[in-house]
Amino acid sequence: MDDQFLRLISPRIEKHCIPLFNSGFFKDSAREALVQVEKAMKKKGRTNNRMYGVRLITELFGGKKNVLLKVPLGEDLQESAKEYFKGVFSYYRNYVAHD
Repeated sequence: MDDQFLRLISPRIEKHCIPLFNSGFFKDSAREALVQVEKAMKKKGRTNNRMYGVRLITELFGGKKNVLLKVPLGEDLQESAKEYFKGVFSYYRNYVAHD
């Protein structure tokens, strides 16, 4: 894996997902990446461990917790970023977790 790429990703992803990917377990790597993103969000938002997916995103990004995302294209896109994460978790996470 390219060193420049590895500097851009979270240490969680590097530790838990890259070995799966490099071994050819692409779907497992994708699923684990979403699990690690969820775990990181739960830690950041100090929220209920039984909350997952879209419900977690809704609670953290615009709910009681009101965690802000680092949005490189401008803070005015905070709502769009929230909707993006909701889409990722409702479509991809459910697909890789339940297929």
